[in-house]
Amino acid sequence: CIFRNVGSTAVGVYGESLPEDDARHNEEISEIHIVNNLIESYGRNTYENVGIDYMFVKDSEITGNTIRDGYYSGISCGRAWGHYYQATKNITIENNLIYDIGQGWLSDLGGIYTLGDQPGTVIRGNVVYNVVCSPGNGEGFNGYGGNALYCDAGSSYMLIENNLFYDCSANGVNIGNMNCQQTVRNNIAAFCNLAAFDPGSCDIDGSVSSVCEHNIFVSDDAPVSLDLSPSAPFTASGNLLWDVKNGSRVFGSNGYG
Repeated sequence: CIFRNVGSTAVGVYGESLPEDDARHNEEISEIHIVNNLIESYGRNTYENVGIDYMFVKDSEITGNTIRDGYYSGISCGRAWGHYYQATKNITIENNLIYDIGQGWLSDLGGIYTLGDQPGTVIRGNVVYNVVCSPGNGEGFNGYGGNALYCDAGSSYMLIENNLFYDCSANGVNIGNMNCQQTVRNNIAAFCNLAAFDPGSCDIDGSVSSVCEHNIFVSDDAPVSLDLSPSAPFTASGNLLWDVKNGSRVFGSNGYG
């Protein structure tokens, strides 16, 4: 299908998240497959809408779509702040092409945006570039968050692999706050203004925010890794880090300095 010049969200799937002990979990929305569509020029009346929106959906996929020319996130998956049961799980977001997102209009966005615990969710083989937030003044919700992949508060238990992220106003991979056991491997993140990788933070004792392995992170006189929470546990191994200006003398950053 072709979705073009859409006033709000192009494709929205909105289910109900039942309590964890509810016996009606078989009634939750599942087996929704959004495959091989072109979505462009969305959010023309309500700028904060997205290309594809999964809210409380399970056992489904978003695969092979091209999403471009929007003012807010390309794909949004999940709707639960923190760690409690939500229906969103076992989602495959794979082989999508997402670009020209944000375009300097809004903030706190990502080419791919996730929220809440999502066991079994896989983000794989996507190409995301040119995600640009409003320049703003850097305060509050104004002027930040142009990420290729934005795993917002509580996003956990997901596999992120074999993606290409580049040319974004914030981070290539942003593992946000309160996240745990995010596996980030075999990705390329390059030429992002804030950092190639933000390891995020974890609020569960004994767990790690992310396992980062065998990735390629490239910068151009910008931090390779952004450390907003120095005490947050995460592990990194086998990554290739390079700065176009400084070569192997890469650097990280505490906060937004």
